[in-house]
Amino acid sequence: MRLSYAALVIFASTVMARATPHTSRVDAVTDPFHCKSFGSDCSIKLIPNTETYQCNCTTNPNSLPDLARFYSDNNYKGFEYQGYGNYKSCQNLPFPLWDQETGSMTSNTNPAVICCVFTGLDCVKEGRHWTPVDPKVQEFQGYYHSGVRSFMCNLKVDEKSTCDGL
Repeated sequence: MRLSYAALVIFASTVMARATPHTSRVDAVTDPFHCKSFGSDCSIKLIPNTETYQCNCTTNPNSLPDLARFYSDNNYKGFEYQGYGNYKSCQNLPFPLWDQETGSMTSNTNPAVICCVFTGLDCVKEGRHWTPVDPKVQEFQGYYHSGVRSFMCNLKVDEKSTCDGL
């Protein structure tokens, strides 16, 4: 599987991610998202038909569930971070590129998951803001306008599924 500007990353051996440019051309010389730092099997390539640069890496070798996608801009635009991980496991967004740099998100719908976002690291609820989110969030607002720092997802059982069970 090839991923567009796909930088697969393992955090604590449980999380993998990719970043995909949707709106701007990426300069291959400066490598702003540090494609090569994600592993020796990652490299930047020019895709002629789109005239964008993409970071291509290996696939998800641990077959971890696809939990959610975060976008750097509102309305699912900008760079995309695809979060893989275990259910009921806290995932911190990569620092410093994604830490509080999220504008919108979508969560996996096949199978459906319930995701909770947190303004603090490590999914800490005490003294921080957190909330369950709909499968599509066009724009983070209120406490979440400056972006989120961590998230946790679980399989959605029914409409009563919340973050309390996580």
